[in-house]
Parts: sequence; C-alpha cells; structure tokens
Amino acid sequence: MAAMGRPRIALLQAQVTPEGSGLRNEKWYLPLGLLSIARFLQQGGHNDVEILDMDHDHIDSTLTRLTAGEWDVVGVNFNVFNTGLLDEVVKAAKEGGSLTVIGGQAATAIPDRLLSSNDDIDAVVLYDGEEPMLQLANRLAQGTTDLSRIPNLVWRNEWESKNQRNSQDPKFLASDYNVRTPDISSYPMIDRRINGFDLDRYKNYWYRTDIDPDRVPTSMYIQKGCGNGCTFCARIDKQIRQRTPKQVYEELQVLHNEGVNYVYIVDDAFTADKELLREIKNIFDYKGHLPIKFWCFADVRDLDEECVELLSAIHMEKVLIGIESGSEEVRKKSGKRFSNEFLFRRLEYLAKAKIKLEDSYVLGLAGETEETLLETFKLSQKVASICQTEDTAFNIMTPLPGSPDWNRLMSIPQLRQKYAYGYHFDIDEVRNDFFEAYCSFPAEDVWLAKLA
Repeated sequence: MAAMGRPRIALLQAQVTPEGSGLRNEKWYLPLGLLSIARFLQQGGHNDVEILDMDHDHIDSTLTRLTAGEWDVVGVNFNVFNTGLLDEVVKAAKEGGSLTVIGGQAATAIPDRLLSSNDDIDAVVLYDGEEPMLQLANRLAQGTTDLSRIPNLVWRNEWESKNQRNSQDPKFLASDYNVRTPDISSYPMIDRRINGFDLDRYKNYWYRTDIDPDRVPTSMYIQKGCGNGCTFCARIDKQIRQRTPKQVYEELQVLHNEGVNYVYIVDDAFTADKELLREIKNIFDYKGHLPIKFWCFADVRDLDEECVELLSAIHMEKVLIGIESGSEEVRKKSGKRFSNEFLFRRLEYLAKAKIKLEDSYVLGLAGETEETLLETFKLSQKVASICQTEDTAFNIMTPLPGSPDWNRLMSIPQLRQKYAYGYHFDIDEVRNDFFEAYCSFPAEDVWLAKLA
C-alpha cells in the first residue's frame, strides 16, 4: 500500500449470478451502490477510483490485477451466493498488499462472521458506504492506517480489541459503533461514466427483444429502505430515505441524453409514499415528460386507485408485485396481510390503467404444504386472467442472515449450533433445514414445482 498520497481504490462487484439463487441474471443492471460511492469519493477529492463488475469483467484478469497490487484499497460488494468468489478476491487483494473492505446489504447483517472467518478481510461497512469509504480514504491520504471510530465501519483491529475486552461473549454489537443512515439527497448524482466506466456495455445488454427490440434500459434508485417487515427479507435498512423530485428529474434528463428509454427503479418501496409520487408527477407536468418508461417494485397494499393513476401519469409501464403465496394464511405468516379478493381488486386498477404486472411468488414459506403450493399456482393463473402479465417469477425460499426467517431458524438449538460461525453457507442445505422445520411437504417438491 502506498505510504503517502491519495489511495488508489477499486470498488468491485463480486457477483457472478449463480443458477438457482433467485437473483436476476440481468447484466444491464448497474452496480448503483458502487457508482454512488465512487462519485462521493470523487467529490471528496479522490479521483483514482475504478469500478469492476465480475458479471462483466473477466475473473482471471481481475484476480491478476489484484495480485499485482494495482490498488491500495479494494472494496467488495458481498452476497451469500458468491462466498467462494469473495474469498478469491480478498485473498488476491491481500497478496497485492491492498486494504480490503467488504460491504453491501448482506455484509451489514454479519460483520462479525466475516471478520472472524477470513483474515484477509480488514473491515466491513454497515449500511451506506459513501461516508465510511471517504473517511477511510482521507485517513490513508494523511498517512495513517488507524481506521478506528469511522462511522459505519467495523475495522478488524477495533473489533478484535472489543472482543478481547469482552472475551466471554465476543460478538459484534452495532451499538458499539457510530452507525449513521445519512440523508441520501445529500449525495451527488451518480456519474455512469465515471473514470471510464463503460455504461454502453450495460445499455447494450438488453436481450428481451421479444418484449421490446428498441429498449435501451438502465437502473436507478429514488429512495432507500423498506419498513414492510416481510419475514423472508434481509433488508436491514427499515427507514425510508428519499432523493428530491428535482434530483430525480435531473438524473432522468441525463439518462435521456444517453439514449435511455427505459428505467428500472430498484427501490424496495417506491409506492409507499404517495406524496412523493405526486411531487414527481408535478415536476414532470411542469418541466415536461421525457420519453422514458418505468418499471418498479410495488406493494399491492399501496396500489389504491389514486396511486395507480399517479403511476400511469409518470409512464410506469410495469410493476413487480410480491404476491408470495396463493394461501392467505401462509402469506399472513410471512408478513403480507391481504386477502386474495383484495389483491384481485387492486389488480383490476392496474388492468384499467394498462400497467403490466410481473407477479412474484416465494415457494417454501413457513407453513407451506403441498396444498398451499397448488393454491399458489392456481392463484397465478387467476392473476394472469385479470391483468396483463409480463413474466411470472417463482422463487425458492432462502432464509438469509438478517431476515426474521433466519432468526426463526436460529431459534432451533441444533440449527443455531450448526450455523453458529462463518458465512460459507450451503444454500440448498439451509433451505432444506427451513423446509423440514417449518413446512409440510417433501423438500424436493418445491424444486419440482419451480420447474413445472
């Protein structure tokens, strides 16, 4: 690592989308979190930042560059489906003399597991990475490697010191650290071409020409957080934080100038705040509608008639709704409290507004039986008869660390012991343990059902 001067930083998306993960293999999705951090670092005076995306960049050549020590700091976005790739990346980075920082939604839930299980990891970011990465870079630029008391950063030296002082219960406590969830409207606009980032390879990766051969897509976020509390969701950030409608419109103008005509809004709860929708509509009406269509997540409980009219007014082409199950009881246990009749009425609003639906289901939720699986497939057919559907997703339940269903699984003593340490989970095994504990069907049925 360079002793003086501003550090060279790599921000790396360590994800090669695996089969059966439930993750979308959509290579036109941008690494928005890394782009935001890079822009924040640039605003803070750190321009030597490169973004690498393992869904696009060649793995072997990236590992070679890491081993060669091209960067002083390597920040890695982590998920539990790619633990092997994470290990390869941080090992290569340490061989190259880099300081390694792990972040992302999944990392926020398990910093203690990451640090205790892999000596190649130097620090873990909690929640947003913008401020901790800037403070880290500033300290390195000042010639110090002391990273203590940086907000939202669990640094190995500090973490080990706390554990030594509390050896009877050596675990991470979020309250031990200065955790902040900043106002995201204070962040600068993402630069999708920052330091040579190749936006075009994402824009050109649209492959669903059967849907729209002329689509030029990208992704963006308008708000972060979700307070819905679905039991299968590992979303740690429950507080909704929003950008301003003016910021949203200005970014859309930039995207329009880039030739983008379709935007996926990645927010978990875009429809939760009707006032925000009104303000976005108003600024569109005042400044002019852009030739861009949208796709977003929506909670059916938000989709009253006014909400759907607002979505239609801003050119929302499609909404993705997590219906999760055809069984009202299973749905209720998962935190989705609405009846099938309520669902049908809300879908009629979408049909009237000619907004397409992508309906999504989770197979293997707590209380699932062979009968409730059948109810789910029957419900999906009913849904398709009410409004126009564009894709239907059947996902396999995965109890992820940080989710209520993970905590439910850990309430079983033998499973708590089995999964007490580390982060190298056999996802199929975790799923089957959950099915055996909380469902009443042969575990293989859910896989056969997904393939049906």
